[in-house]
Amino acid sequence: MAATIDVLPSLVDMAGISMKENKKLDGVSLKPLLLGEDQDWEERFIFSHWNGAVSVRNQDYLLDKEDRLFDLKNDPGQLEPIINPSDSLQALFVEAKANWKNKVLSELDRNRREVFPIGYSKSTFTHLPARDGIAHGSIQRSNRFPNSSFFTNWISESDSITWDAEVLTSGNYKATIYYTAKESAVGSIISLEQGENQLEAPVLIAHDPPFVAVEYDRYPRQESYEKNFRPLELGIIHLDEGVHSIALKSKKINGPEFIEVRLLVLEKLDEKNERLFQCLEDG
Repeated sequence: MAATIDVLPSLVDMAGISMKENKKLDGVSLKPLLLGEDQDWEERFIFSHWNGAVSVRNQDYLLDKEDRLFDLKNDPGQLEPIINPSDSLQALFVEAKANWKNKVLSELDRNRREVFPIGYSKSTFTHLPARDGIAHGSIQRSNRFPNSSFFTNWISESDSITWDAEVLTSGNYKATIYYTAKESAVGSIISLEQGENQLEAPVLIAHDPPFVAVEYDRYPRQESYEKNFRPLELGIIHLDEGVHSIALKSKKINGPEFIEVRLLVLEKLDEKNERLFQCLEDG
């Protein structure tokens, strides 16, 4: 029995490197199992948590969110819970789940505001994908599943896309969006804003590619299909340190529909890169 919590300790062990831990890792190295080494494998519980529901399992049994116990060896599909399990076996799993909830879930702050960090001191680029953006007005996601989605149906100048963000390093950033646009949208104006800081750029090139590899699906997928999105450099914007909303807005829309947006990339500029970029803009 293994889980994703075992990936990191396994990679560290197989790479032969040491790692300093502020807290003890939940997972264990699977190297002995992968290499077929003889080793007494310690009995353990693995916990799963999703949207408030918690289950726990070991090698032989699983206790679900309703405290029903399943025999994984004889019923791997978990079709029928064990009828009248022994009190000691049931109590072992119920107690383990209760202790985990008290220890782990108690640390979660469910009222915490989730913000996207921008400008980490040791990183140059920050990617703000559509997955983490918030659509306003008529704008819709390409699919109800956020992962690999993009924003579409931008039809009004009052529509916008925002990211709740925390700028860790104040300074100037080169902004690039990845977009598609119909021919009728050429000449439209897009704006990137953080409070009083603003940057505007025109859409000069139409780019309206088809979805990729639709013809290979035997049945239409529920997830979003991919497109080939084109980069558009908006220019340089100054971002102030602190928690601020980053917004994409339209100052002017030509035609019935504005651009589709997959990604916003912010590149933190030092003085040398800033001068170089400014020279390239000035020709």
